[in-house]
Amino acid sequence: MDGKCPMCKEDLLLALILPCKHIFCFLCIKGHCLKNGANCYICKMSFDKSLIEKPPSMEAVREGSKDKNRWYYESNNNGWWEFDKRTSEIIEDAFRQEDPTVAFPIGSRTYEINFEAKRQYQKDETSKKRTITRSTRRDIKNLRGVAGIPLENYREDNDSDGIAGLSDSE
Repeated sequence: MDGKCPMCKEDLLLALILPCKHIFCFLCIKGHCLKNGANCYICKMSFDKSLIEKPPSMEAVREGSKDKNRWYYESNNNGWWEFDKRTSEIIEDAFRQEDPTVAFPIGSRTYEINFEAKRQYQKDETSKKRTITRSTRRDIKNLRGVAGIPLENYREDNDSDGIAGLSDSE
């Protein structure tokens, strides 16, 4: 899907179409809704919050090579979430430059990663920390999805490696 997000002004990333037909990056509208409730940033029309809390799987979640290094953060419920492409590129650039930390926006919040500690936390709230790792989709066990958007075939019973159906392109 082409176009710019009305919130971040960047190219749409993991685009989500609201019932009112306005389109946003998933993380932008999720951040907006965490602060303002489930309503459109533009027209203020309310919508069912399950669209943000349990979003539908998207084709973009399955794109990319299983063997490319990517960045992941630990799930609250056993498993790993892959950072979205834009955030992962910011993290990778800082990692390659051997920066000790990197800060980046996700939705309406700023997060920071400490590479030595392998931890991610909200910039102003360091008590909530998540483990991060750099790995490949092939090597990650219990891959839940990308940036809070589930893999279509993710199963809690762990009978699957979690990457079936993911593209091997790139």
